[in-house]
Amino acid sequence: MRRILVFLRWQGDSWDSRETLRTDGQPEDQEGLTVYARSQAHIRRGLVAAFAEHWKRVLHLVASNSDVDPCTDDVDGVISLDAPPCEYIEEHDE
Repeated sequence: MRRILVFLRWQGDSWDSRETLRTDGQPEDQEGLTVYARSQAHIRRGLVAAFAEHWKRVLHLVASNSDVDPCTDDVDGVISLDAPPCEYIEEHDE
């Protein structure tokens, strides 16, 4: 789950950087490319928000049925690579 959110954030940032990648050509072309890049970045960020919201429910369900914090491993309190991105989910819990 965490990897998907990280990847989608990376894709959004990548599309942001493409807004001004091409400077040659007509101003209308540049405007179209900018709008398209912003649209693609917005889509990726929307997916991040939607997935985090869906996975938040799973995280709470797991936490309610277990004595182990699903955001940490049960031995040393280190965030698990297989756990949902708890820090991101907690930010959007409101």
